[in-house]
Amino acid sequence: MKRVWKDIRFLAALSKQICPYYLTSKCLDELLQILTTCIYIFLPKYIIDAMVEGLSWDIVLTKIVIFMASVIVCKIIDISTRTYRTSNINQADIDTVKHYSSLYLEMDYEKFETAEVRNLLETVMGRVRGNTVINFGVSVISACFQIALYSAVIIMLSPVLLAVIVLTMAVRLFVNYRKNGIENDTIQGFKKNTRFFNYIDNVTAGFEYAKEMRTNQADSLMEEKYKNNLKERYELNTAYNKRIFFANSLESCAGAAELLALYGYGSYKALQGEITVGSFTMYTAMISSFTKAISQLMSCIMDFKLTLSFVEKYHTLIDMMQNDKRKMIKETSDIPEAPYTFEFRDVSFRYPNTEKTVLKDVNLKIGPGEKIAIVGKNGAGKTTLIKLLCGIYVPTDGEILLNGIDIQTFNRKRYAELIAAVFQDYILFAFDIKENIKLNKEENEGKLWEVIEKSGLKEKVENLPDGIHTPVGKQFSRKGVDFSGGEKQKIALARACYKDSPLIIMDEPTASMDPLAELKLYAEFNNIIGNRTAIFISHRLASAKFCDRIIVFEDGEIIETGAHEMLMDAKGRYYEMFHLQTELYA
Repeated sequence: MKRVWKDIRFLAALSKQICPYYLTSKCLDELLQILTTCIYIFLPKYIIDAMVEGLSWDIVLTKIVIFMASVIVCKIIDISTRTYRTSNINQADIDTVKHYSSLYLEMDYEKFETAEVRNLLETVMGRVRGNTVINFGVSVISACFQIALYSAVIIMLSPVLLAVIVLTMAVRLFVNYRKNGIENDTIQGFKKNTRFFNYIDNVTAGFEYAKEMRTNQADSLMEEKYKNNLKERYELNTAYNKRIFFANSLESCAGAAELLALYGYGSYKALQGEITVGSFTMYTAMISSFTKAISQLMSCIMDFKLTLSFVEKYHTLIDMMQNDKRKMIKETSDIPEAPYTFEFRDVSFRYPNTEKTVLKDVNLKIGPGEKIAIVGKNGAGKTTLIKLLCGIYVPTDGEILLNGIDIQTFNRKRYAELIAAVFQDYILFAFDIKENIKLNKEENEGKLWEVIEKSGLKEKVENLPDGIHTPVGKQFSRKGVDFSGGEKQKIALARACYKDSPLIIMDEPTASMDPLAELKLYAEFNNIIGNRTAIFISHRLASAKFCDRIIVFEDGEIIETGAHEMLMDAKGRYYEMFHLQTELYA
């Protein structure tokens, strides 16, 4: 029990931290529901009794007007506060996402890359939310108040009737508990089946799959997969219905017994003249609300009990963050002034829970304005080196220095401003060209067109009807353009140039470009980069000829370094790679 209260206090503190404003709107929401329910339960009784007793039309009309006025007032309050309540709900969701986003950003990237950690994040985020304890607390108080109120009125009619209703309700709750267990046992099968169905649906209707579907005539395969999916769903439903049949039958019997007791006893009392027809309708409506309130209470408790089991997972997540290597080093240093020299000093790196060392004792210094090419086979450690330099990964051993200062001691956002990177798996957003290039930077249209021209996109963009305001892709607008792979890469390159950072990193910058576009890019290389420090990662060794220095990686180690001519004269690994590639291109 101590643990439960500890977790509840934690959730309360989390709510206070993330969305303290939410309590007011949730209380208002519950009060409106209770008030509206009470109006519909109690006031019609007086109208019906007045009509049955044959009272004057003026009296009946007065009661109807009071009832309608009460309903209208509740509706007006509901409508006038709905925007406030809805915005608070939405804001609580946004603030919860922001809270978890901060956890994403603070966690070591190499941990976040693992499926285990991502699954943990998604699982916890779905349950431990900013408004969880507020929803639970207010809903429980509301349900308890309604149960107490309705019980007090029903017991005036008959304590035995109340006992029968409570008993049948207990049976139904027990049945629902059993049904939840059955559903939990089968839910994973249904989820997997549904995910696969949605995947087939996306494949058959998705634009990105259209070429493959048509050229390879894959429709028969998809039809077969679809039929197998439907067959599996039928089998899952059959097995589920067999298991749930007894529970549903027992629940129906309990519901029938409840209705029999209510209408049988109520009708008897009404015929005996012990209660009025209006009272009979009031009790009928009240018992319905009474059972609904009990169901709400039990549902809240069971749902919250499940949520409490996720609190421990949340703490596991926090513990993982606190054990991050970044957390061990405080952000104590200010970014030094330019020019900048980057240095790897005895840097080694291993991914979490693995024994293989991806980088081994790397020592490398990159001076201001220097143009570096990093080459090597796939898996040699090139991209890992760049992610370390960007601060995405943290070295397992050694340190990375900026002007002699460990980069882990800098504020991450301020350090990130020093580097503009075009990764091989770059992402473009379904926004317009301008927004994709400038992102969060201040808008400067002259500079925007300058980087568009440098990246080789000027002619293409100028010929678009909406120019730089053209959306990338057609997801949200007919005016959007599905750019080619090479054109998308040029937009990513323009984005890196617009950032105007002192260090620019290009991971396979011409992989999607045709040979002419690639040749033009290299011809404009110095114009694009300017005086900035640049690092190229490329399998096309022609790019290395434009660089001041070439670093050859193999199995996580630097095996050669020097200018193109120097490495060619040395006739080592770079010489072999260059000649092999030349022969293939020839």
